[in-house]
Amino acid sequence: MATLHIRWQRLLIDHERTCERCGATEAAVDEAAGRLANALGALGIEVAVDKGALDDATFRADPSASNRIWLAGEPLEAWLAAEIGESACCGSCGGAACRTVTVDGTTYEAIPPELIVRAGLLAGARLVGGPKARAATSAGSCCTRADSPGTTRCC
Repeated sequence: MATLHIRWQRLLIDHERTCERCGATEAAVDEAAGRLANALGALGIEVAVDKGALDDATFRADPSASNRIWLAGEPLEAWLAAEIGESACCGSCGGAACRTVTVDGTTYEAIPPELIVRAGLLAGARLVGGPKARAATSAGSCCTRADSPGTTRCC
């Protein structure tokens, strides 16, 4: 059985607390994982979630590393053609400029479950294709142009 791996990481303060936006994203990751498990289970795909923690020093060096999600080894923003930005966060983060994601013209501080599900379905579609399809997609050559043999384009 294939597995869709979802990894999410955030700043953890005193090994237990996080900011409001990361807390909301954690709830969204849990909800999305359940929805994806239901949708992809019929296709023989399991969903596994790994929640990583950043310590304060790592976070201070790169605040955009917090509240970051990967699906099937690719960042959420790659699946959704999203842009990464930043905005001031709350007291837990010390007012750091934390990660935002802009999709279809809307900027999100906390990632909603719908975006995670959308990215997860795209990642699941890659898993359904088997190893050959995954290799072709990873290589970035999904089609061959009929008018120019040997050249590739993205479909």
